[in-house]
Amino acid sequence: MRAACLILLVPVLAQAQIQDLATTDDGAQLYFSSTLRQKGTDQYTNAKIFRYTDGRFELFRQEKAVRGPYGERPLQLVGPDLSGDGQAVAYTSTISCSGGSACIGFIDNSGYLAGVEVPSSALFNGRLRIGRDKRFALRFG
Repeated sequence: MRAACLILLVPVLAQAQIQDLATTDDGAQLYFSSTLRQKGTDQYTNAKIFRYTDGRFELFRQEKAVRGPYGERPLQLVGPDLSGDGQAVAYTSTISCSGGSACIGFIDNSGYLAGVEVPSSALFNGRLRIGRDKRFALRFG
């Protein structure tokens, strides 16, 4: 009975810990979002972006909580997306507020690009995706 419960729970637990997989065309780099912390580090407990390359996991980006009009909220870095050669990486910073009548259902998404120069006005308010050839970025939200 225990084995059956464990077999049923493992996929659910694994899904909650690693999300949004993205790879380069050749599979040499893998990016993902996770709330897990690497052993022996002081990484934040909110979602951050990791990279797996050359047989190693490394932290790519993390952001701590921010203080705003609705109190302190953790920034969740999610949705990594990258160009085919891995030189440009897009991701989304999400902050949500679900407590109190002042912020019911409030969600703020901001897109970021690493490795490419673009006007900062093009990267706010919404989730961001990047084309495999680095020519196009799609902002939606």
